[in-house]
Amino acid sequence: MNSAGLSDRRGSSLVGRGREFGQLQTALEGALAGRGGLVLMTGEPGIGKTALAREFVEHAATRGAAWAWGSCWEGGGAPAYWPWVQVGRTLARNGDLANLGTALGPGAPWIAGLLPELAPTLGNPARASELDSDQARFRLFDALATLLATAAERQPLVIVLDDLHWADASSLLALEFVARVLPDVRLLAIAAYRHAEAHARPELAGPLSGLARAGTRLPLEGLARAEVGELAAARARWLSSGEPEPIPAPLVAAVHQASAGNPFFVDELVQLLAAQGRLHDAAAAERPLPLPDGVRDAIRRRLAPLEPHIMQALAAGAVIGGEVHLQALAVVLDEPAATGLAWLEGPLRSGLVAARGPGRFAFAHALVRDTLLEGLGANRRARLHLLAAEALEQTYGEDVEPHLAEIAHHFLQAAGEGGAERAVDYAARAAQRAVGQFAYDEAAHLYERAIAVGAALPADEARAWQLEQGLGEARMRAGDVDGALQALRVAAGRARRLDDPDRLAQTALASTLGAFSPGLVDPGLVAVLEEAMSRLEAVAAGDPQRRATADGLRCRLRVQLALALYWSPHRERREQLVDEALALARAIFSGQAARESQQQRILADRTLAFALAQGFVAVWGPDTVTRGLPISIEVLELCQRTNDAELGMQVRLWRIRLLLELDDPVRADEEIEAFGTTARRLGQPRMLVYDPLHRAMAAHLRGDFAAAERFTGEALAQSRDEPGSIAPIIADAQTFLALRAQGRQRELEALVRRNADRLPAMRRWRCGLALVLAELGREEEARRELEQLVAADFADVPRDAEWLVAMALLAELCALLNDRPRARRLYELLAPYEG
Repeated sequence: MNSAGLSDRRGSSLVGRGREFGQLQTALEGALAGRGGLVLMTGEPGIGKTALAREFVEHAATRGAAWAWGSCWEGGGAPAYWPWVQVGRTLARNGDLANLGTALGPGAPWIAGLLPELAPTLGNPARASELDSDQARFRLFDALATLLATAAERQPLVIVLDDLHWADASSLLALEFVARVLPDVRLLAIAAYRHAEAHARPELAGPLSGLARAGTRLPLEGLARAEVGELAAARARWLSSGEPEPIPAPLVAAVHQASAGNPFFVDELVQLLAAQGRLHDAAAAERPLPLPDGVRDAIRRRLAPLEPHIMQALAAGAVIGGEVHLQALAVVLDEPAATGLAWLEGPLRSGLVAARGPGRFAFAHALVRDTLLEGLGANRRARLHLLAAEALEQTYGEDVEPHLAEIAHHFLQAAGEGGAERAVDYAARAAQRAVGQFAYDEAAHLYERAIAVGAALPADEARAWQLEQGLGEARMRAGDVDGALQALRVAAGRARRLDDPDRLAQTALASTLGAFSPGLVDPGLVAVLEEAMSRLEAVAAGDPQRRATADGLRCRLRVQLALALYWSPHRERREQLVDEALALARAIFSGQAARESQQQRILADRTLAFALAQGFVAVWGPDTVTRGLPISIEVLELCQRTNDAELGMQVRLWRIRLLLELDDPVRADEEIEAFGTTARRLGQPRMLVYDPLHRAMAAHLRGDFAAAERFTGEALAQSRDEPGSIAPIIADAQTFLALRAQGRQRELEALVRRNADRLPAMRRWRCGLALVLAELGREEEARRELEQLVAADFADVPRDAEWLVAMALLAELCALLNDRPRARRLYELLAPYEG
């Protein structure tokens, strides 16, 4: 059963529990067949144990099962066996009281003792003194098992014992006893409890161990981000009189992070945001989310009994972060590690804190930490952050690199306490590391924080350039092209004020990272590349020594300028720029400087790999296809040698296309598998979108149009979350091929017309539109399109990667329109590429 079917009547969906519901269903099927069992449902407060059990017993009722529910009480004072008393009363109300005594036999007095209101029917209760002995307890448990079995004989039965972490030990012992007879009766027992709190009570340790042996565990975890979005949307619908507008994705992500997927916390946050009018405001995700009173009060009740020194330790731990190193905590507290450990024993037992390994601890829930942080004044919190940063520096020592972001966070929070210089330094280093791990959004955030803190420091133009440059590169890789260009314009201005051609060149190159868009030429990009190249050439011409050190930048600028001009008519200039770039790259690769140090060798290898890979793309046309595979092999070897995974992925992209165009499906399939595996390993969503696109191409060549259409749909769905992706254009091209091959031209006209109008430099779309019109019988419209396309006798069709496709479409069009002279001319142009 999927989660969509799990909903309460308030309209708030019980989402994300399809797997767990399925496990309960399986257990129910066994019980209906006479093979009962025990399911131990565990999870933190608010995770949805009770909600899932409620939904399930209602489902069980539709399968013909009766159900009974017993809840434990947190407040104290409840009688022994209280959950069983509630279950027994339900069964008595629904049963045949006249025959109950007979069915229970010798056990009747014991049930009468458990349920005194049944004494008139069952006879005098067993004496209290008998219940104090092991023999008496056995007889009570046996009578309880008989009561349950009797009820299950009449009708299959589901019982739920909820909140067993508050139960008395005897109730758990009774459940352990009952579990032994379940395999022989039509009864499913569900025991729900908070694992940490139950195990923190020593008196429950023995019974819980017995239950673990007798039952099947069903732990409930936090919901995934998409499931939080479903739950929040359902709750919003219930709160709204009509259909509310969608909740922005960034806000869903913020709610997911703040709640850790806990449904109760999600519900509370959604209600509070709705009450504040912020539920549909994407900007709300940019600030810390408020902590709802219901959540805050629940956590405060758990914190209230703790002694001041324990609260001090927890507050320090809350500032340190989600995971706390005992050594760092001891430094912040200025206490021995043994003292810090002793102070955490109580929170560990109560489940507020959980062990994460030797000397490491974490709060059971992020909102526990948030509650503690709210209790700190701003000055004290900043001071603790500074202490935490210094403690973590000391704790990690030489192994600080993996923890740069953590330390940067603390220094950034302590900027007003004297940590500003170190905050900027650590944030920049952490951002650089994040870029290396393909965590571009995180890198951009770190650069933004560093820039904000650095603005209050004495002016340092070089540092300011580095931060803006880093921010631009990170945003560009994250797909935020507009934000990236904004940062890079600032960086370019700083480079000009510094009169530094190298920095200007780097800024210009960063502007190209997301700029190669099909069918478009960006005049602004071309201008900044031209300016950077001109300034660098002027410096190199006047200083031969400087010229040698600038060759790498000079090479890259030429390649990127050629790429920026790809959709222009200046093919000769592109070829010249690439030839010059390759000459520079080969000179660097074979030069003495490249052999002087490992770093210089890596730089030389990467420069050559870049020039070969991107240079090939910049001049890609019908006459270059056969050169592509040898180039790709050389580049991939260089990428492997230099560990340049990003360039390697880009090369595999066009290598797959080459193999498909050269009709080598076996090697293409191998490359497609390798590409998908690598993209998943590196965690690159912008690259992963090409995996289904490749599979669609391969399926189309096999004639499996259904699979091609399915893979194309997957790619389109993935690309919606990747701003600036060119995947939709490629997907449209594949849709065109697949639908046309199936004779579904009527579905194509709008698609090809849209692309023909917005991408005039990509002639394949205008050619495709003319062909579709002709195939639909609209010959006059098709001829008008053809006349515009061949006005220059095909000479103005750019000889780019699209040339063969465009000319093939035109050839089909001329054949359909019986235009023999133009068909003959096209045959002459295409003859060299036959086969």
